[in-house]
Amino acid sequence: MLLLKKHLVELVRAGKKTQTLRLWSHPIVRPGQISFTPGLGKMKIITVEEVPGFESLTEVDAVADGFATRAALLEELQRCYPEIPAGKKLYRVRFQWPLDDAGAHNSAPLSVKKTAAACNTDKTKKTPKPRKSGGFMTGKQRQKLYDFIIRQS
Repeated sequence: MLLLKKHLVELVRAGKKTQTLRLWSHPIVRPGQISFTPGLGKMKIITVEEVPGFESLTEVDAVADGFATRAALLEELQRCYPEIPAGKKLYRVRFQWPLDDAGAHNSAPLSVKKTAAACNTDKTKKTPKPRKSGGFMTGKQRQKLYDFIIRQS
């Protein structure tokens, strides 16, 4: 699952953002994976590359990340990551959105009607039973979702 701030979700919807930069101890997504992003739905991970550091980011990275300039990108990264925790590395994650029902890249954004129809549940399908640990998410996923919601408020 990739979480994006609300204003960044809008950049993806507008087709201006095709990558994101993350500080992780190790990659949590892999190329070819279909990932879920709240507010967007499914997106396909194209590449996951380790980047030497913020100083190595270019104007090309800024544009792919939805920013007009490298300085604007670095300013946003500074806001998101005021300090780099020990053991964390910078990763560039490129993705495709939107995806069609088969998981292939659809160059035209999905219509609201089609998206709403895809969200309707089929009564004939069995609903997975929750794990004994307390739901469909792990504790780590639940904490990330909670942090995301708090940042959006």
